[in-house]
Amino acid sequence: MLHINDVPYGLTPEIGSYCTDSNVNNALAIVDGMTTELADQVRMVSATDAESTLLTLDNGIQIAFGEAEDIREKERICLEIMEQNPGKVAYINVRVPSRPTWRAI
Repeated sequence: MLHINDVPYGLTPEIGSYCTDSNVNNALAIVDGMTTELADQVRMVSATDAESTLLTLDNGIQIAFGEAEDIREKERICLEIMEQNPGKVAYINVRVPSRPTWRAI
């Protein structure tokens, strides 16, 4: 189950209504725009604001994803970094896909 947390104070979701919060909609657009390979690993999304959207995977890796733009390119970069560094990655920043960074455990 996907958890979206760190939403702005005052957001009150109502059953059966459409979400109008841009931060939550950005988080949902990111996960919806991913392929199954990475989307199935996302367990939590921090939706403080669109630029700071942070994904947390099942394995604990955090991904600073940012806005729901270039989703497939950002996803490709994340998967490549994790594949090339198995068991070593703790954090990936792809907010600017042309300059990705990552930190080791």
